[in-house]
Amino acid sequence: MFFFPGPARSRICRHGALFDSFVPSVLFLSHFLPDPPVLSQMNSLCSLMLGSNGIWGELADLSEEDIGLFANTISKYKRVRDSVNESYPKAKGCIGSSPEIYDKIQYAKAEGLICFFTKAGGEFTYVTDPMDTGRISGVDGADAWEITAAGRLKVTVVLKDNEARPVFIFGK
Repeated sequence: MFFFPGPARSRICRHGALFDSFVPSVLFLSHFLPDPPVLSQMNSLCSLMLGSNGIWGELADLSEEDIGLFANTISKYKRVRDSVNESYPKAKGCIGSSPEIYDKIQYAKAEGLICFFTKAGGEFTYVTDPMDTGRISGVDGADAWEITAAGRLKVTVVLKDNEARPVFIFGK
């Protein structure tokens, strides 16, 4: 479980995010594997962005596509990382459930990250708390999104079994 690609390592190592209100998750160091396939990489990337901040493995052995996936995802994360680190996670579902969703949004800035994880595939929708939606400059990673009349962001993703996906909310 700890040395092979797949969602199990990320599930176990994600527990640190649950203690974020007591000990900031960025102070935990859990190492996530960058190894393919993409399903494993996205589980690692999403878990990594919730805190923990460690990558462990043979980075030099990654293909150009793997490096591109990491570079693209991390560059988006860098745009929202301060807001992510300043916010406490709101969790829906427990680790290993379908869905397991983490909202790390700085609501005052309308900026942050929503990470979706699932064991069993399907279509999953998450509705944020109210925010100043006029401050949102874009949403990346959702299959569909809309702003509700109540000033909430409604995000929908379609995931396969054991998939994970980040949805970035960019503020102005």
